[in-house]
Amino acid sequence: EVEGRAPHRISLMIQRSHMAHTAPIDIEEYPNGDRYEGELHNGVRHGRGKYIYSNGDVYEGAYDNDAPTGKGSMRFVSGSRFSGDFRGGLFHGHGTYTDANGGKIEERRVGKECRSRWS
Repeated sequence: EVEGRAPHRISLMIQRSHMAHTAPIDIEEYPNGDRYEGELHNGVRHGRGKYIYSNGDVYEGAYDNDAPTGKGSMRFVSGSRFSGDFRGGLFHGHGTYTDANGGKIEERRVGKECRSRWS
């Protein structure tokens, strides 16, 4: 949430084609132009969601207690992307970074240590 400003919220019930039931999907639009589409629990991002930054970067994946945590992917407006594990909003665990030219780095992050390998 943008400091000092509440997001504009819209709640929807949508039918997900791979599920037999409807699931509540919330849309939050922030004053800075960011947008969140996904699940909320007690007013915070929790479950699956998609966060679209005003600069064009997009995170899509799991949230826990308002932060990207678990499996997800971050696509940058530059054309590069990271797919893998997140914890507390940071890259954490196993993942693959792909640059805009298609070069890939597979890495494993544990704490501050990072082991990388080009592929």
